[in-house]
Amino acid sequence: MQKFFVTIAIAIIAAIWSMPLQAEDYNIKIGGKAITSDNYKKITKENGFDAIKSGTVSYAHDTRTLTLIDVIIEADKNVNPIDIINTEELYTIKLEGDNKVTAVGKCRGINNSKGSLRITGSGKVSVSGDISIFAMKRLTFDGGCNVNASAQVMAYNEDIIIDGVEMYVKENGYPAFWARTGIELKGGSVVVYPEDAVVGQKTSASGSYYTFMRNEEHCTEVRIGRGTGIDEAKNSPSLAVYPNPVKDILNIATDKPVHSIRIYNVYGSEVLRAADTNRIDVSHLPAGVYMVSADGKVTRIIKK
Repeated sequence: MQKFFVTIAIAIIAAIWSMPLQAEDYNIKIGGKAITSDNYKKITKENGFDAIKSGTVSYAHDTRTLTLIDVIIEADKNVNPIDIINTEELYTIKLEGDNKVTAVGKCRGINNSKGSLRITGSGKVSVSGDISIFAMKRLTFDGGCNVNASAQVMAYNEDIIIDGVEMYVKENGYPAFWARTGIELKGGSVVVYPEDAVVGQKTSASGSYYTFMRNEEHCTEVRIGRGTGIDEAKNSPSLAVYPNPVKDILNIATDKPVHSIRIYNVYGSEVLRAADTNRIDVSHLPAGVYMVSADGKVTRIIKK
């Protein structure tokens, strides 16, 4: 009898050992497909990640970092393109090159439903969705990245940190930014549109929150730029330029030609210069924020 039970025990152990190990779920999905310990080394359309249309996606679980390199992600209707779930951990999205994350329907473009989210890197990303970017806890943008969001950016329970990045967020009637405990601009990040917008507190059905405000109303469209390295304290009302924002010809409001005009981008690099004139053609410059230095006086312009 004892021999019988020993035989049964050995058979059970052998059966357990022969069972395939279950893959570890890393709590992050691309277009509804989970990244696991089995597939994280090959996050491709050919490996079942149908939402990835092009580019390179990789994931490092030790740092919980998803890297996007020139990626286009297009999810099915009502499916979050990048979805972090069932964890309160901090996850990082690292951007390289030019990326696009497209959501359709009632969903979030980039979502961390329980934890904190950091978006970083030297690249760009355009994000859409009912809410473009959502974190339950802290939401951080840093590393010099460029973020373009066609819907609200939200940190539901904590704050938003904007550290040395460029952002453009445009909502349809709702606040462009929504943060429960505050919004902090650092690392040279400044609001460039609306130029007089400030961080303020509002109240909604879900409680109080912080957002960018102008004339006591929330801003539905906000552009964040970076400092240029030029001393903006030198801005002088005596240096008047028009129109601002400008599409093609920028005029310096003076009766005499300006000896030296220089225009700098947000990185502090000179992109245009002219001499002995009070008109300068900026039509070829990309849309964004620039600093104009005219005979030692400085002001800021927005190129449409």
